[in-house]
Amino acid sequence: MTWHPFKYTPVSDNSVLGKFDLLIKRYDGGAVSQYLHALPIGAEVSFKHIKFNIKAQYPFAGKTTFTLIAAGTGIAPMYQALWKLMGTEGDNRKVTLIYGNKSPEDILLKEELDGWASRSAGRLKIVHVVGNQPDDPAPPGWADTPTYTAETGWVDEAKLKKHAFPPAEDTLVFVCGLPGMYAALCGPRNEKELKDGSTLQKLGYTADMVAKM
Repeated sequence: MTWHPFKYTPVSDNSVLGKFDLLIKRYDGGAVSQYLHALPIGAEVSFKHIKFNIKAQYPFAGKTTFTLIAAGTGIAPMYQALWKLMGTEGDNRKVTLIYGNKSPEDILLKEELDGWASRSAGRLKIVHVVGNQPDDPAPPGWADTPTYTAETGWVDEAKLKKHAFPPAEDTLVFVCGLPGMYAALCGPRNEKELKDGSTLQKLGYTADMVAKM
């Protein structure tokens, strides 16, 4: 059998030593996710942290506002960023998380995100966007709560203009999702520059204001 590496971002706090937590969504037909979900408690698997993928521990210097844009399992690196932004004593910077999923039932880490928002004293705003199509109607019972704003459709220009922090030298936008999301919002993940005509570029953001996760 030929094994191919599969990338996961830990969702646990980096201050926890000797272990880490992963967010792994089980997909029908997904070889890796099905394999991992079928492992018994106590089973061993191998992980490798490549040097190329080592992240800065606190890459927020000089920034005061943050917009985290995620879809599906793209919430993983955003959740790890929240550990630092919301869990560092004395940090008063503000964060907006805009999180897209097909349905309310698909929202990952929902209870944990609700907890962050309720404890944030207004520093963390969460916007959940659910829908398969841009013009999908709201699901039954889908409405704002004390911990999040409920939107429907796709994460698009109108919603970013409404909820994201505006372009500024002291703001930073994180993006993580499927290739189609990168293409629409900022351009390919492996390209530093913003794609001409992409949503974030049209809204006035520059490459220095956007981090493609």
